[in-house]
Amino acid sequence: MFYQTLFITPMIFLCGAVVPVAQLPSIFQSVAGILPLAQSVDLIRPAMLGRPAGSAALHISALCIYAVIPFFLSTALFRRRLMR
Repeated sequence: MFYQTLFITPMIFLCGAVVPVAQLPSIFQSVAGILPLAQSVDLIRPAMLGRPAGSAALHISALCIYAVIPFFLSTALFRRRLMR
């Protein structure tokens, strides 16, 4: 419950799922650009509205990066932990 309150709830409000990112202050727009949920919302919104997705490859590649980097980071940390 704590993680949802601390990370997920602010991410939902900043990613553009509730309030459009263009209506946020500029500092929050910058933060919203690096959130993985914002990439997902930008990818799903055109599909839900029946519009063509202009930069789907960009959003999919950003989501893949969000999956691959933590994987390799956790693998390195796990190996370091096993070597002790």
